[in-house]
Amino acid sequence: MKRIARLIFLLIVLSAPQSIFAQWAEKDLPQLYQNLKEAQNSNDTAKIISNYINLANAYQLLNIPDSSFYYNTSALKISILKRDTAAMSGCYTNLGAETFNRGLYRLSEEYLCKAVHLDSITGNERQLALNLSFLGLVYGIQYIDNPDDTTFRDKAMDKVKKTLHLNGDVFSRFNAYYAATQYYMWQKMDDSTTLYYQKFCEAAPYTPFLPMIVSLDVDYMIYFKQYHKALEYLQKNVSSFQQSKISMRFYYEKLTYVYEMLGDYKNAHNANTEQFRLQREISDDNTTRAIANAEAQKAAEVERIKLEESEKVFAAEKKHLKTISIALGFGLGLVVLVVALFYRMWKIKRNANKILSEKNDLLSQQKTEILSSIRYAERIQRAAIPSQNEVLGLFPDSFIYYQPRDIVSGDYYWTVKCGKFSVMVTADCTGHGIPGAFLSMLGISSLKEFLATEHDAEFPGTVLDRMRGFIKTTLISKTDETVDDGMDMTICCFDFENMELRYALANQSAYIIRNGESIKLKGDRMPVGRYLVEKEHFQTLSVKLCKGDTVYMFSDGFQDQLGGDDSDFGHKFMSKNLVALLAEISSEPMESQKESIKKAFNTWRNNRSQTDDVTLVGIRV
Repeated sequence: MKRIARLIFLLIVLSAPQSIFAQWAEKDLPQLYQNLKEAQNSNDTAKIISNYINLANAYQLLNIPDSSFYYNTSALKISILKRDTAAMSGCYTNLGAETFNRGLYRLSEEYLCKAVHLDSITGNERQLALNLSFLGLVYGIQYIDNPDDTTFRDKAMDKVKKTLHLNGDVFSRFNAYYAATQYYMWQKMDDSTTLYYQKFCEAAPYTPFLPMIVSLDVDYMIYFKQYHKALEYLQKNVSSFQQSKISMRFYYEKLTYVYEMLGDYKNAHNANTEQFRLQREISDDNTTRAIANAEAQKAAEVERIKLEESEKVFAAEKKHLKTISIALGFGLGLVVLVVALFYRMWKIKRNANKILSEKNDLLSQQKTEILSSIRYAERIQRAAIPSQNEVLGLFPDSFIYYQPRDIVSGDYYWTVKCGKFSVMVTADCTGHGIPGAFLSMLGISSLKEFLATEHDAEFPGTVLDRMRGFIKTTLISKTDETVDDGMDMTICCFDFENMELRYALANQSAYIIRNGESIKLKGDRMPVGRYLVEKEHFQTLSVKLCKGDTVYMFSDGFQDQLGGDDSDFGHKFMSKNLVALLAEISSEPMESQKESIKKAFNTWRNNRSQTDDVTLVGIRV
């Protein structure tokens, strides 16, 4: 069987009603934070680790993966420092699940192999069987993606056999029977396929993992070419997958394959499009950034542990040297040798300190030069962005809250007068800091060319089309590497004479607040750049304005800012809370609104680092 549907890994989360778990998680979050605070005050390491893991699971249920990943890695960090082998194994298992469900199979394999190694050391046979069965699933999915590499197929079956030889629980046997059934499907061995499928069905009633059960039932029907029966069964059991985006992505992938086998390519295409949409939502930038940060922290932690070990060795050697020196003091004839030894050590230390001092001076000089260059880049970027007077010249009743995360910014805004249209643009480039700033300058430069006439302003969707073509052409890689840089953008063209707003949105949000009620402007959920499911053109949309309307345009920096409580990490402000804040203050003078927004942002941060660049524009009609 050349194509098998992807395997569900986070069993508990994906098999129970998501709403029940989410309600439980949201309700218990305050208590979980309180428990963590008490554990930290009492310096109880075991409870701190336990509470970090509980918080990670809660955020996982609330579909906030970056917070979940943060608390899992926090638990792992302490477990490593305290040499808590059992806790380390549990953390590696959870991290293996997180990375698996987002398609990072090699990283998932690395985490689970570490968990298996630790289980072997502690002799926890039940946990070892479970992690081995998980590894069987990981190797199985890698074989699906690399059908020419039989190594993955053989590794999957090896882990299954080892699992079944251990005294594991029903969950590990359930996973093993699943993987074994798939293995014999690949080998086209009908009798063995049927045997392990029956064993799987016998174990299924004792587990709550409904998506996996439905999945293998459908694969079994597909294997015996019962495609119509598989389609009917899959559609009948769609509710089994509706508890999370991850399992729904899995459902649409399975549905795509069944439609293809039936020759219904239209429905196959629709299902495939929905599958890729869900995959993009699952693997968003914040999650990827959280995983990358966690890997960097893990590498730094390993180096720190190595340094601690070196310091312990040095301390032991120093103590040994002191003992030798005391012994030598008993022999007058060896005094000269002792003095020479200490003199040599002093000389080595002095030379080492001198070299270190020179390196520190060089680093300090380089840091000063780099900072000076960045400050100069900031002046260039500020000069490219319209001044406050220029903005007020076009929009007398307006404000701009512009707060870069670093010295230079990946966010920018731009204004221009095009015939009867007064135009305001906000954009959020890929990344922040220096990379984002370079891309922002490229965006401003291209806007000056593509948005210059009244005709351009009348069709802002066409401007985004031209921007996308320019970015793709300009940033094309000269190697085989794919370049996915781009920007999210909003273009609003105000016709104040006819009280009309013509606009185009590229993966951003904009609202009109009218009499305290919010109106969300429709747009395209794709960036200006390369995109997985890319439409041919951006839409140009229009809406009638009323006197007193306030139009708000903003990047995702405010709503994604972490904060809100006294925990180490916090949680996002969220888009719905930002819109509620804007509706509440929309009747205030514009300068007063800006101060209210600034105060709300700093209060929410609660002395934490700023997460991303922030741009928020308000224009009253």
